[in-house]
Amino acid sequence: MPIVESLEPGEKSITSVKEVIGAEKTGYRWVILTCLWLVNFLYNGFHAGVTASLLPEIGEELGLTHTQIGTAWGSMPFGLMLFSVVGGVLADRFGVKRVIAPALIGGAIFCVARTLLPSFWGLTATMLFMGVSQAFIIPNFFKSIGQWFDSAELGTAIGLFVVAYNVGSALGVMLGASVLSPALGGWREVMWLMGGIIIVLAAMWIILVKERHSAKAMEEVPLPQPGFLEGLRKVLRIRDLWLLAIIEACIIGGSIAWLGMAPDILVSKGMSAGTAGLFISSYMWVSIPSSIIGAYASDRCGMRKLFMWPFMMLFGIALMLQGFIMGAPLVCAIVLAGIGHAVAIAPLRAVILETEGVGRNLSGSAMGVVFTINRFGALVWPILMGALIDYTGLYWPPLLLLGLMGFISTGLALSIKETGMKRRLQAL
Repeated sequence: MPIVESLEPGEKSITSVKEVIGAEKTGYRWVILTCLWLVNFLYNGFHAGVTASLLPEIGEELGLTHTQIGTAWGSMPFGLMLFSVVGGVLADRFGVKRVIAPALIGGAIFCVARTLLPSFWGLTATMLFMGVSQAFIIPNFFKSIGQWFDSAELGTAIGLFVVAYNVGSALGVMLGASVLSPALGGWREVMWLMGGIIIVLAAMWIILVKERHSAKAMEEVPLPQPGFLEGLRKVLRIRDLWLLAIIEACIIGGSIAWLGMAPDILVSKGMSAGTAGLFISSYMWVSIPSSIIGAYASDRCGMRKLFMWPFMMLFGIALMLQGFIMGAPLVCAIVLAGIGHAVAIAPLRAVILETEGVGRNLSGSAMGVVFTINRFGALVWPILMGALIDYTGLYWPPLLLLGLMGFISTGLALSIKETGMKRRLQAL
């Protein structure tokens, strides 16, 4: 839970030492985290991994170039980029449950619609609208976590949540092309399966999830819900939020771009789709313990930045190396990139929620801004990667590009303010 709620200059803070040490806890927070985990696992992670693993098959059937594959993959984060702010602001105004439920249903529809429009433009359009549905879901995951977990548990909760994406993506890239497509009869049938899974998630969400507007400790001084544009104006004035958003465009956007383009790169270099999936899945498997360890350590020591910039640098170096190696060394580089990315993510997302001026009431708007910018990176990087391959005929330039993003994020992480518990207790 953020230490400082969003206040106008001159307003009296309602923060207490009790809120810093630990706010009201409720056992239902684990039910909420479980629901969020399942949606992140199946809708965000497994769906992305399956889709990425099937892109070579789809591209071959439709006769797509590397640039077109990158454009189709990038259209999904583009849709998320366009509407993330709207999704976040609506969640601040009307609640997370009401925003996510219809968006899940829309996601199922657009997932299945890919099978009905088998062309480059059809694939790109349906991926775009899938991203639009994600814009009302993915940024608001973190608002919900911030509502139910205080700062003493925030990093750990985010770490456990992030693991869901890693597990889902790993299973998706392993099973999509090598198991599901052959077993079901092709990529279209796999998309129908994914649509059905998403509908089940929507039903679970509607039945089990409850909203939490304020902690019991703050019921005596309830915070008003911000107006539609009021909260957005407030978060846009926060300097560190812009820096954090650019970091996300580099490291999150770079990771999404790598996940989407790595199967195409490895298959084009002569690797089978099944082997490429196994190689890429090592990135996600190693991310599982790394996410939990980094998040827990960040909470325990009360520091966030210490677990961000060194691992962002590791992420960048490991991505660069992947352009020049194959076999066992390539697996090692993929594993190191996974460790670097995973350790940094939970502290990074905790900093966003804890940044002064954000607060529980404005976390949706803040995450909407962040996801708008990080998905800009996820849109641009795969298109540039595909274009670099088509122009040069080489596979190391696009990986060099992603590596540079890791170094940029490292420099920016060093310049933001520490928000961990240790730093905040010192300020009391």
